[in-house]
Amino acid sequence: MPDAIELTVYTLFFVTLYFEVFLLLSFLEHFGRHTRTLGGAQPTRYPSVAVIVPCYNEEATIRETVNSLLALEYPRAQLSLYLVNDGSTDGTLAILREFEHESQVTVIDKENGGKHTALNAALPLIDAELIGCLDSDSFVAPNALTEIVRTLAAHPEAMAITPAIIIHHPQSIFQYLQRAEYGMSAFIRRTFSFLDSQFVTPGPFSFFRREVFAELGPYRHAYNTEDLEIALRMQERHMKIQNAHRAHIYTKGPATLRALVRQRIRWTYGFIKNMVDYRHLLFAPRHGHLGILVLPFSIFGILSSFIFFGLMLQSLYLVADQQLLVWQAVGFQLPGLPALDWYFINTHTVILLTMLVIVLTCVLIFIGKSLTGHRINPLGRDMLAYVALYGFVAPLWLITATVNAATARQTSWQSERS
Repeated sequence: MPDAIELTVYTLFFVTLYFEVFLLLSFLEHFGRHTRTLGGAQPTRYPSVAVIVPCYNEEATIRETVNSLLALEYPRAQLSLYLVNDGSTDGTLAILREFEHESQVTVIDKENGGKHTALNAALPLIDAELIGCLDSDSFVAPNALTEIVRTLAAHPEAMAITPAIIIHHPQSIFQYLQRAEYGMSAFIRRTFSFLDSQFVTPGPFSFFRREVFAELGPYRHAYNTEDLEIALRMQERHMKIQNAHRAHIYTKGPATLRALVRQRIRWTYGFIKNMVDYRHLLFAPRHGHLGILVLPFSIFGILSSFIFFGLMLQSLYLVADQQLLVWQAVGFQLPGLPALDWYFINTHTVILLTMLVIVLTCVLIFIGKSLTGHRINPLGRDMLAYVALYGFVAPLWLITATVNAATARQTSWQSERS
């Protein structure tokens, strides 16, 4: 039993370190070459662009969202906005109507059917070369669309492109945690694009060439993760997905632990269910790094949360066991549950490996933050919140989502909004 526990602990650390080092080396190998290819010039041509904004009960943020789109530094004649009200029960529709006088804006009102139906409601009306979306709680930097177009022009083989997403004005400790986490996501998305391995096209300002929908069809329900499913559908057809790390998009992160866990349960649940549907991508050499490394490690990360959580519970049990020795002396017998005995594990090695994982994770976050133009502060509130809390809160949604997927309990797009 001690040998099995020791092997499990070391395997988890080794695989995690291997993957992080692999990502770092891949980034260092490709980033300079990509920067030289992209250059700093403005686009020589501005293609027609359509942005779909699906809305459900977003009266608090939708006005700022639309205003940020209208302020884009892009030729107005080449930009169309489709604002889709998905059966909101608050004042969202009334706010959308305020923008109908803008020549670029089309407002669509429909019954509630979920985010994918809101996106699909606009698709038949669009004949633009590039089709994108923007979540109604997100805001774009003025140059974001120009950066999207510039990157696509430098990579004509790319059929879709993702931006860099940043938490907008964090207030709570959980929003600060997300700001660091989104820094890591910016690094991962940039590196995955080098490896042709992006498997999510996030709702905040991802774009597709019109041919993608012509060939693949519209968005699907996809367990309320349509942005993940369409990326997997593209990868299945070997369509390339690029990343524009200079296209900065700001989003409102959940402010409370409850809202954060709800959001991440939906994301993780959707990933698990979609991976069942697209399991043929796993370990498939024809899909390169995505099939051999990226998707398998993503699944490993979810499964490892169960192991770490179990080890933590066993450690807590051991502490309780020691504290209750007095009770045992007077006749109270603890059940004979297995306990993790750190005597059998070289704790100095475990501590060293833990520190290596933490330090390397922080390095990757710093790189991601630098990609999005953020000042690097190792003692910032976001980094402190991430290091102190993430390892404890992430298992909450990873384990819950896995159980929900196993028991066929569905999630909802609206459920995380309360």
